[in-house]
Amino acid sequence: MKPRHITYPIIWQLSPLLGPLRERYPYQFAKPPSSNVEQSMQTGWLPAFAALCADVDLLLAGQPRGFYWGNLKEKMGSARWRPCFTHTLDAETREQLYVLVRAAEASTAGMCIACGTTSGLHEAPGSPPLCAVHLAQFRHDPQTFWDDVQP
Repeated sequence: MKPRHITYPIIWQLSPLLGPLRERYPYQFAKPPSSNVEQSMQTGWLPAFAALCADVDLLLAGQPRGFYWGNLKEKMGSARWRPCFTHTLDAETREQLYVLVRAAEASTAGMCIACGTTSGLHEAPGSPPLCAVHLAQFRHDPQTFWDDVQP
């Protein structure tokens, strides 16, 4: 039985959600994270992150080595996806990467973490957004809700 104190789904490094992206863009996930790196993914935000990975791949064509994802997590109701670099990329490419990441993160600010629809509803300030359907399910039975939406 899972503990009752879980407030939102954290799907760690070996998540089936990130598996297909790791296969398609192995260099983006090749760097083993340190013990203080969190890589979690919410089901509703996966399409936005997948599109970001594709955009990064296009941008880095010809020089993908040296880039990998660090923290992938929810913070204060939206995604926080942190790019990391092991080799020096030129300043223009680095800035373009940051622009892509900031835009993708901003797109999740009002997006339900369970289904990806635009919601803007929060259980509490700073909590992950949920659409009306998922917020009602969460309020009725939080544990069952996470069991149902978390693969």
